[in-house]
Amino acid sequence: MQNTLKLDAINISQTTYCPVSEDHSLYAIVEPLLIPEILAWLYEDRPSTIEFQSLFSEDLYQNHKGEGPLLIKVTDENALLSRLACHFERHPSGTFIESKLSFSELLDWCLHRLTSKNSGNLALFRFYEPRMLLPLLASFKPAERQTFTQGTTKITWFHRRWLQHETKAAPMAPNALQFIHNFSPEHLAEMQDIQQKWKEMAGEFS
Repeated sequence: MQNTLKLDAINISQTTYCPVSEDHSLYAIVEPLLIPEILAWLYEDRPSTIEFQSLFSEDLYQNHKGEGPLLIKVTDENALLSRLACHFERHPSGTFIESKLSFSELLDWCLHRLTSKNSGNLALFRFYEPRMLLPLLASFKPAERQTFTQGTTKITWFHRRWLQHETKAAPMAPNALQFIHNFSPEHLAEMQDIQQKWKEMAGEFS
């Protein structure tokens, strides 16, 4: 592992929170246990037009549906975007994803990334956790990172700073929505190392 993080080498840059794009849809993955008021926000802001669904609504995590993260389609017609951005700055409670995929397609994209292997055992993988995203993306090999992010155009999150990963344009590969990663002890150790380096870098920016 290098002594410094070269964010531009992995298409990550410091940024501000996502504006709503005219060409792509903007989504948020949020932890309702960390944003207790999220359902009130959703029903307050034109509930008939806001799409959202729990990622724990199917298969392995159905028994924990009430505790699971929500996928929400965010528009510029309400205050939800700014509310989420402000909350993300105070608490590590979610992530923005920009994509050309429809809501149902991005839901499928998320569900295929919700489980990983750890020493061969299946485990819940909170890939959207903002404190995890930088070490996760930085520790992936280029092909792994491309496979993981394919289907998105930008992933934006706040951890000490607003960060954004921009996906290089590429044709959608067959089975591009599918992804499951086997985390070795070495990979997990590398992620911890990256986390420490980012803490030191972010401190230098203060």
